[in-house]
Amino acid sequence: DLKEGERLWRLFSPNLEWWDLWEVRQCFIQNINNPLHFIVGYNKGELAGVLPLWHNLAEHYYTNIGDDYPENNRIFLVDKNAANLFLEQCPKNTFIFFLDQTMARLYPFKQAVEHKYYLDLTKFKTIDDYLATFGKKHRKNVNYDINRLWREGYKIRLNQPAADLMSVMAKYSIEHFGPESLFLNQPFVNSMKEMMALAKEKNGLMVLEIVKDGQVVGAEVAIFYNGIYSIIINGVDGKISNLGKLMLYEHIKNALKVGAVKFDMMTGCDWKDLWNFSLEPMYEWGDEAILGIN
Repeated sequence: DLKEGERLWRLFSPNLEWWDLWEVRQCFIQNINNPLHFIVGYNKGELAGVLPLWHNLAEHYYTNIGDDYPENNRIFLVDKNAANLFLEQCPKNTFIFFLDQTMARLYPFKQAVEHKYYLDLTKFKTIDDYLATFGKKHRKNVNYDINRLWREGYKIRLNQPAADLMSVMAKYSIEHFGPESLFLNQPFVNSMKEMMALAKEKNGLMVLEIVKDGQVVGAEVAIFYNGIYSIIINGVDGKISNLGKLMLYEHIKNALKVGAVKFDMMTGCDWKDLWNFSLEPMYEWGDEAILGIN
């Protein structure tokens, strides 16, 4: 029951992260035909908590709403010692991705192989303060690569997205990732479009494009919510060296400008280890066999 699911979610969600918002999860629900599967607990007739899942019909398993894309997922509990009771009620084929680190206080969840990369921006006033955390040689190389792109005529365009922004990102993503590109999943693409529209409505949409001679050669979308500046999707011409480096540099500059306290690069991608990000553990639970995890 979608209305009851919404009521329960809104009742419990702390709304600390972008992924905590019901409207964000609705972007997936409306475009991906997976029914909700909320496990609701009561104690002496009083609501004791909710484990919000949906049933992935295509892959035949149960997981968090949005599958493995949203992060910082939560179990909503009144009794913080009752997590095991909710997990025991999960259907056989259940796997929960990227549980928030606060969930590890409730249950001995397995730490995921992937962790979140982030910057504590309260430590820096300027981008140069951040680059000062690099070694001398690394800092010199970053500045050289970025200045070279400026000299070659690449320019930054902020929050003036081209009408075909998604098509541009899709083109470069598919060139780079091939059949693994998320842009080949049209329901997912539709979900992202709605999420971007929602972020714009909440004055949190941050779109950064790299342009040369009137052509967009790279674009990246971030969302600024509750002090957290999160990179969510991009597409960059992989044939042009260091465009991703310039994009990241400019996003960090913008995050500092708008007063973000945390810069969230989400999970995955080993290259992020080179940028002195802090690591935030993510947790998981469930039947790994259904996902083919060794």
